[in-house]
Amino acid sequence: MPRTVYGKPQTNEQMIDLREHPVQPDGFILMQDERPENGDWIAQDDGTWFEVVPTLADAKNDKLKEINQWADAELRKVTSTYPQHEVVSWDKQETEARKFLADPNSHTPLLDQICQGRGIDKALLCQRIIEKANSYLSLTGSVVGRRQALEDQLDLAETVDQVNQIIP
Repeated sequence: MPRTVYGKPQTNEQMIDLREHPVQPDGFILMQDERPENGDWIAQDDGTWFEVVPTLADAKNDKLKEINQWADAELRKVTSTYPQHEVVSWDKQETEARKFLADPNSHTPLLDQICQGRGIDKALLCQRIIEKANSYLSLTGSVVGRRQALEDQLDLAETVDQVNQIIP
């Protein structure tokens, strides 16, 4: 069965036509071979593929994005089970809970409303908030520490291969 390969110039797009009488698609040129599977290849006007090799700066920028996305995803494993409006109140909840546990007469308007809405004892709610806050703080510290260590490795990398070896 015939295999005719077309590439769209200055892109990595290719089309393989298996018909007996292939028809060249608009905007594509006849290529000498299929695009190699490994690497980033661009179709050239002469029908060959050109490998785009990232610069060290490009590789570092891409890796930093990958590291940051990993860190965000790790913390999202916890925060994604809550609505965003609740997540943004966590700091205020923790502050009020710590104030209340230190002085039960302290002003805690947010916690008062939460207790009223849930029908829960304020002291018990404060204990739960502090437990969750401590747990989340520990996770955050672990993720931030790992992310910063990966960024330190990235800063020390002197080649694209060294950058590619950094795994979040």
